[in-house]
Amino acid sequence: MKERNAALRIRLKEDEMTLTLKIKMEDGAHEKHDRLPLESWSTETPLSALPDATVLSWLEEEWGISKSSLLHLGTLSTHRATWNSDDGSYFLDHSEYLGTSDFELEFEGSSTSHVNLVLKQLAKTYPFLLQNDDPSPKVKRFFDRKQSLQEKM
Repeated sequence: MKERNAALRIRLKEDEMTLTLKIKMEDGAHEKHDRLPLESWSTETPLSALPDATVLSWLEEEWGISKSSLLHLGTLSTHRATWNSDDGSYFLDHSEYLGTSDFELEFEGSSTSHVNLVLKQLAKTYPFLLQNDDPSPKVKRFFDRKQSLQEKM
């Protein structure tokens, strides 16, 4: 799946479990979703025990990847604070994964130029905020950390 810029995620949110296949493509990320029964999987359960789902059938039919070959690589938990202001909506994420954690501030405004302006103003006031104009997605940071840990072994 790595060669195809894809990742499989199981998300538990508000008493609902969703299996998502995310595929990064030139025109953005494409996603396929399946809801799973809440009790159908835990981190102690092998992925081969997942109930049948259209995402898993698609992986088998289109890419020849069986659910028995899927590996659980770790857990990523995100805690999100959200607030709205006159100029847009702010989202502060605290992500924890593989023995590390990071923070990410997102802003949704009326346009890309508006978002860039607000973030640059924030960075002038709080220089530590803007470390990267184009931060890596959470899943990439997770995989980078996983690779870094494997290289240390």
